[in-house]
Amino acid sequence: GRSFKHPPPLYSNVLMANFTRDDWENFTSASHCHVCEKLFMKDDMRVRDHCHLTRRYRGPAHSNCNLNYKDSHCIPVVFHNSSGYDVHFMGGSCPTGCYPHFIIKEIATTYEGHVDLLPITKEKYISFTKHVDSTKIDQKNCVQLRFIDSYRFLASSLDKLSSFLNNDKLWVLRREFSNSSEENFNLLTRKGVFPYEYIDCSEKLNELCLPPRKSFYSSLTDSTVSESYYARAVNVWLRFSVQTLGEYSDLYLKTDVFLLADVFENFRANCIASYGFDPAYWMSLLTTLSVEHAHEVYLKCLEFYKTIIREMLKRLPYNDEIFKQLRNIDITKLANEWRILPSFFNDVISQDKDKIDNRSMSPDFMWKKIFESVNLNNNKIFPNLELVCAVLSFPHSNAEAERIFSIVPDVKNKKRNRILNETIFAICVMRSSFQAKGNNCINFEVLPDHLKLHNSQNLYGDGASDDF
Repeated sequence: GRSFKHPPPLYSNVLMANFTRDDWENFTSASHCHVCEKLFMKDDMRVRDHCHLTRRYRGPAHSNCNLNYKDSHCIPVVFHNSSGYDVHFMGGSCPTGCYPHFIIKEIATTYEGHVDLLPITKEKYISFTKHVDSTKIDQKNCVQLRFIDSYRFLASSLDKLSSFLNNDKLWVLRREFSNSSEENFNLLTRKGVFPYEYIDCSEKLNELCLPPRKSFYSSLTDSTVSESYYARAVNVWLRFSVQTLGEYSDLYLKTDVFLLADVFENFRANCIASYGFDPAYWMSLLTTLSVEHAHEVYLKCLEFYKTIIREMLKRLPYNDEIFKQLRNIDITKLANEWRILPSFFNDVISQDKDKIDNRSMSPDFMWKKIFESVNLNNNKIFPNLELVCAVLSFPHSNAEAERIFSIVPDVKNKKRNRILNETIFAICVMRSSFQAKGNNCINFEVLPDHLKLHNSQNLYGDGASDDF
């Protein structure tokens, strides 16, 4: 039998094929880099760029452009309207919680390698990429099969799209049916018809004639095919010597695939020539929206932000007294107080250094001295700064922002959810009592009554007391 050489690994350093005379003339006469399309300057080093997959010479390039040019190991696989049917996902038992229809399920689960999804909804996807690992070398993510939807570039039926192409543009279809007469070839230049709902068992594929026109009925459109389309299907059956309905199915699917290939390849060629980009390596094209649709999207976004604001107002403690006072702060006065603070510290605090003991090094003492300072009219110098410092010193929660949309505030009670004014007062009273009795956290004796008050039932139970 025939033997084939194994291709080199995709990531190996493959040498360029023989450099022909035409390649040399192209290299020496070129004025622009074929990668960045910028001019070669006098001192630029130009190199011969080649494809590491085919070994083919691609063109002259800047040295940096050549080094940064990466071969794509992504192979686009095109389905028409795959988002609507062929790559439609439904709930299942796979690790991601969904299984695709059609052949995609087999592709996703048969070969080693993970799958990346680009979803629109839970059941509808723009694209998905199958990562295929190498079997020859210890290497992951060797090739990527990216399934894209041609309908996201060409939003029309395949029948309509193929009608826009002249026969000389049907390169793929012509190559496959090169031995067919022009009359027979013309029968295949439009999308055929198939009785999908009629085929309800494999035995019907062995039928020796085309079923009647009423068998082509589709419940999706609530109609059957037209007489002209059915007549063309009969003509295809006769001219291509089809023996069974199964053979007709093979011919129908083959022409479908080749027509889609021709449509998309012509679209690629036009995009590359006109805009300089290859749509095969894009997920979709931009689309236009009607004014009504855009307004509907705007209203949904507006309602979303309103919902966020309502939830924030519901869960964040904006109604506390200390936050109400913040509305009375003059930002300009606060900025002025902050600006004069360094000079005040140097001029006033330093003058009193002989009366200051070691406690002056603590932040509490420093701020206490600052906030007690008054001017000649016996008014506090830093009233706004004192309030801001108090707000920052007693945060109402250390994680309120993260819990805006969480159920944690509903589970935890108010004694753990935020520092209440009553709690702060109780802590201050306890501290004063401890200091008066000479107690601290080391020599404090825990009594049974304390343990009773701190048990989980009292703190978190349904009958938890508010006067803890």
